Amino acid sequence: MAFERPVLPPFYGTPERKDVDPPRNTPWSIQLIRINDRDEQLEQLNLVAIPDNLEIRSEANWGIIPSIGRNNPFYNYTGGEDILEFTIDWYSRVEMKDDVIWNCRWVESLTRADAYRREPDRVILLWGNLFKYTTWIVVQASYRLSLFDRGNNMLPIQAYQDVVLKKVTKENTSIQDRRFIN
Repeated sequence: MAFERPVLPPFYGTPERKDVDPPRNTPWSIQLIRINDRDEQLEQLNLVAIPDNLEIRSEANWGIIPSIGRNNPFYNYTGGEDILEFTIDWYSRVEMKDDVIWNCRWVESLTRADAYRREPDRVILLWGNLFKYTTWIVVQASYRLSLFDRGNNMLPIQAYQDVVLKKVTKENTSIQDRRFIN
């Protein structure tokens, strides 16, 4: 049995849909912006709903140095990680109902390399002034599909996508960098 080549939506590979009113850049608009290694914007995806909450974790890594006869070992700080987690609620806003799965796969594609051509791109999360100068990598973008449309090839009308970002920097950050929003 031969498999048919999938029919790509008319907007495939373009950053913005033509059949949806583009969100205006308002103080509450949220965007994921894909950037390359020269910090040039390649694509952007607008979130249609504000996630209910953000989970921000700052994790420190410590190496244990055991010592003979000592009740407590020495600890050596070996670095840390900044992790941001949130859930995107995608709900279809077009007649064809293909925007939900396309958005999920777009975010999921940020977790992968571009074949052998280059490593996964980095992203900027445009969320007001909250993460204004922060660059991230996408380490997880799993999703749950629901409300399947029988009239449109069983495409999902809604999806919940769990996104995990990890902060990347070109320079070592200081305590002052952590304390203030810039």
